[in-house]
Amino acid sequence: MKLAKAVVVCCATLTIAASEARAATEWMLQAGIEDFRWREFEGGARLLEESGTRYSLGIGLEFPMSPDSLTVFSAEGKLYFGTVNYDGQACNVLTGVCVPSASETDYDGIMGEASVSRRYPKGRGGAFEVFGAVGIDAWTREVKPTAFASGGWEDWTVFYGRAGAGWRTSAYALRAGVKLPLAVDEATNIGVDLEPEGRASLFIGFMATVHDSPRQTWTINAFYDTYRFAESDHVLVWTNLGLVEVWQPESHQDVLGLRLTGRWR
Repeated sequence: MKLAKAVVVCCATLTIAASEARAATEWMLQAGIEDFRWREFEGGARLLEESGTRYSLGIGLEFPMSPDSLTVFSAEGKLYFGTVNYDGQACNVLTGVCVPSASETDYDGIMGEASVSRRYPKGRGGAFEVFGAVGIDAWTREVKPTAFASGGWEDWTVFYGRAGAGWRTSAYALRAGVKLPLAVDEATNIGVDLEPEGRASLFIGFMATVHDSPRQTWTINAFYDTYRFAESDHVLVWTNLGLVEVWQPESHQDVLGLRLTGRWR
């Protein structure tokens, strides 16, 4: 199962990073809440929208890689989950006739990411920084059945890269950049694997320190994160209903969230 593979990758990332860490390592625990939205489009028209609240729990570490402590490695992993509202369509695969349909969608996912940043100190205690990261994000999306329509599930696995720049002080940090899915796999409940192509999208995050001591720091993070996927290739598959054409429409994901992070040195 792709979700299980992602767990292994996430754990391996943190294990390798931990073996390289020195005494300056900061360990992190995180808890977050997200306002989530997923939309699908066909020919510019919206087919469906899912929206609602998701939650996350995460761990991570960070340590300097250079003698001047200005090149920094960080790794994090998180679990996220939630049930959101589904506002879309129920379609007859034989006739192609679609009618409005409302349901709920369960999301369960795991993400692991490793990044390297380089900081350039400036006046008044601030530093300009540039950073790059790679990560893997895997989730199960399950639409619940209704009295008039059957449900279904999809397993998504996304390997992505992101890069950007920011500004940080001892009290706050601001980062923004571009995110690009490099490889995408979507397994469906009817036994078809699809590969929607990733498109570049934006992200931004702001972190403010609310408590700081020699051994412990607490921060609040506000962030906006996105995915963009082009329409996948169309695949013909035999089912118990006959020959069916399957594809993933153009898809957009937008997440606006808050995260509380505790750091221990």
